[in-house]
Amino acid sequence: RGDKVKNKQYQTAGVDYFERAMEYIRAKYNDPGRQVHFLVTSDSMPWVQKRRHVFGAGDVSLVEHSFDPADPYDAFDSSTTDLAVLMQCDHIILSGGGFGFWGAFLGAHRRGGEIIVGESQEKTMNSMETWTNIDDSTTKRDDAAPSDDTGFAAVVDL
Repeated sequence: RGDKVKNKQYQTAGVDYFERAMEYIRAKYNDPGRQVHFLVTSDSMPWVQKRRHVFGAGDVSLVEHSFDPADPYDAFDSSTTDLAVLMQCDHIILSGGGFGFWGAFLGAHRRGGEIIVGESQEKTMNSMETWTNIDDSTTKRDDAAPSDDTGFAAVVDL
């Protein structure tokens, strides 16, 4: 999980990227009869919670889990739940990690949904031609998501 954050060769998505991507999704898909709702999955929820100015909006829900480090199956159950949530969403905002990629590929991509990926992540993600690139060049290293498994999903028509 931390390999991309610790390795300066990779750029991980920062809060500004997620904010721009969420605004893009809202502008494109919100209308009087249909409202977008974002579900946030992450293996680093404290990073997400500290950025409530973006992730605390009324149309955002955090997919949180109780975690028992003594239970060897607990982490697996959380990951399985997160992947299942991502696969059910209409659109996905990727953070650059492989976990989110598979959630997007097995879910929204297969159903014709929109996948948002940062321009700097495009080469490392091997994204599909139909995926939408959002500028993530202003990400500061210290504000980058500490995990490559932070996934943001937009659900339409709740």
